[in-house]
Amino acid sequence: MNVRDTRLIKKRTMTGNSQHLRVLLDFLNEKPIALQNSILGSWYRAAKKRERDVLRYQLTNLVAPDLFVPQNWPPAADNTQKKGMTRLVSTVGRRWLIENLNKHAEKPRWYVQGSGVAKHEFSNPLWTAVARLLETDEIYSLAPCRVCKTFFVKNRGWRNICYESECDRKHNNQLSKERKARQRRNDAAEAIQRREEAEEKAGLLKIKNLLGEYNVVRGFPGGPSERQKITKRLVGVLQRVGSVDEFFRLCSKAEQMVLNKHLYRDAQIESQLKPPPVRRPPFAGQG
Repeated sequence: MNVRDTRLIKKRTMTGNSQHLRVLLDFLNEKPIALQNSILGSWYRAAKKRERDVLRYQLTNLVAPDLFVPQNWPPAADNTQKKGMTRLVSTVGRRWLIENLNKHAEKPRWYVQGSGVAKHEFSNPLWTAVARLLETDEIYSLAPCRVCKTFFVKNRGWRNICYESECDRKHNNQLSKERKARQRRNDAAEAIQRREEAEEKAGLLKIKNLLGEYNVVRGFPGGPSERQKITKRLVGVLQRVGSVDEFFRLCSKAEQMVLNKHLYRDAQIESQLKPPPVRRPPFAGQG
């Protein structure tokens, strides 16, 4: 345990549980000890690793339930499903941890400790530490580092990275990648939106120009005065709408046929006016 963790343990514990926090952190972050290659040594290492893995998993459920939220959920699910998922995982983790405590609990026994008498309910000080920290809710001051996966004492409730500079650097790099990816997605969406808006404006401008042509107005039904009224009405509609589809929904079928005929004609003319693709000369040695 580093000096910062020791200082934070003293700062964050007001109920005299600093020793229990230290015992629990030492166990959770303990490195495997190399023993002799014997059957007993292998069994001991496997049993202790299994006990540590189970306790780490249960504590992670309790103090960091957001780690179990699927990463492929859409952003819209963050406010509803994510909160429900974290509450469920935290509740289940607390229940598992209490069941694990009850497996190691014994009948209360009193022992002489220093100049006084103390009651012990667990033969292993590890489970005594877990029980006391659960009773005082100080177990929530622990958190697993998102980078190195070691447990540490938080100096802020929102902190999820330990105090190692390497973990801090890797976490910032990951956040930078996510920000850049999010910015690229936003830029692509904005570019598509700008292109669609430009196409809509170009389409509306083309319709406005068509309404000023005599050949187009002459195709509308009725006499000259009726055609003039239709043209005036369509110009007013054109000023109110924001898209070509919306404009055509407000036109009659006869008006749509006339306008579509000339729009299709202009599209054909534009395609014919496009220069043919340039053929590149063959490479040297090719026919």
